[in-house]
Order: sequence, then C-alpha cells, then structure tokens
Amino acid sequence: MNSRERMALAMRHQTVDRVPVMCQLALGHYFLNMRQRWQLHEIWFTSEAFADSLLPLRERYRFDGVLINIPGRDPDWLSQVASIKEVADGQVIYWKDGTHIFMPSDGNPYYDPTDPDTPPHPSFLEFDPDTDIDRLDEWPRYTWGVYHTPFLPGKAPGLLLEPPDYFYRTIDMVRAAVGDTISIHGEVFSPFTHFLELFGYQDALMALVMDAGRAEAILSTACSVAPRVEPWKLELLVDIANEHGRYSQTGQP
Repeated sequence: MNSRERMALAMRHQTVDRVPVMCQLALGHYFLNMRQRWQLHEIWFTSEAFADSLLPLRERYRFDGVLINIPGRDPDWLSQVASIKEVADGQVIYWKDGTHIFMPSDGNPYYDPTDPDTPPHPSFLEFDPDTDIDRLDEWPRYTWGVYHTPFLPGKAPGLLLEPPDYFYRTIDMVRAAVGDTISIHGEVFSPFTHFLELFGYQDALMALVMDAGRAEAILSTACSVAPRVEPWKLELLVDIANEHGRYSQTGQP
C-alpha cells in the first residue's frame, strides 16, 4: 500500500495498514532546510523551487502527502523586480512599482505597499458588497494575503474566475515527479479568511462587532464567490473527492 492509497482509504473511513501522516510545514522551514539548493525568493516565487522543496522534506519526515498551498508562479516574475538585496537576516525584493518585500530566512515574507495613494485595505464602512467585490485588485494587501504575491500577470480585473495557466505549474511538477505514489493536496480559503484578508485582521474582527449586518452581507457575497476565486485549489479537491466517492456523477456534494 503506497501513501496515496493509504490516504484515499483513510478518507473513505476504510481500513489502512497504518495511520497516514502529513502536515503543512511552515514556509520558514523550507527556507531553512533548502537554502543549499534554492534562494529564499526562489522558493517563494518560482514553481520549480517550491515543488522541489516540497518533496525532499516530505521524504525526510515520511509524510504520506504534500500540501501545495502556494499557487503556481509566473515564469516571468523577475521582469517586475528592480533588485534583490541580501541582508543579515534574509533578503529584500524591491519591485519596480516602488514597493518591497522583506523575506526573513526563517519565516513568511512581509509585503509593504508603500504607495500612500493606494490604501492597502478598503474601508469596511464604505465597502459595497454588491459592487466593490469586483474591485479586489485595488487593495494590495488582499492580493498578497490570498495569492502570496503582489502581482498576478495575466489576470483579468476583478474576481479570479479564469486563472492564468501558470497557476497550475507547481501542481503539474509535483504530479510529474511522484505519479500516483503520494497524496497531493491543495487548500481553499474560507469566505471568512477572504473577509479577514480584505479588511485586515484587526479591522475585520472589529467590524463583526461594529456592524454585524454589513459583515454578514459581505460574507454572504464571499460565500458565493470564494470557490470561484481559487479554482486552482479546487482542481485538486475535485480530483480527490471524485476518487474517494465523495461526489456524485454530477459533481454535487
């Protein structure tokens, strides 16, 4: 019984030879353990490095699966970069638009949208869920929080209904490398996570108290669009769900 078979049986509540094991490793763990092979910015911003980092650590810890929690990357991403500077505790990426990202050697990168004319988040009290949901690209913290990149080349304005082809590159690379031997997983952010990333965690939590009705209206809209915003992750879930018999022939739960 290989890892993929073991995980599939366990998800069907059937008998396995042992309990399957896997977890989501922190990105800082990849940075620390793969630094001899890849630079920090390569692991975060290239499909090649991230796919190659997932598999050795999975093998080291004898995990039965991997979680691909960053979308495939634009192969031409460096065209948006002005410079990359080595600092004592990591790297700093300076983008051509004037913003920068600090990449610590042992933790998640921090994006600083420095343009004073571009608010990082919308105002909760002014946000209209009927119209402003199509303006998500205007708030850089949302794009960074959901897609872990400041730019999405090839993306149409508004909701990400048709992801660029490169979004699937990491999935394809991992599948090509392991075939059917291990269980490959993605993740889908909940509507509440989209809510938090859109307004910022502090303001979003305060909003639940300040105006619960408006928060509910925005969350209701998010419930209808969140699955369409991240179809690159849903591709993995549908593949797994169909294999495990969780969906009917029509694809409905």
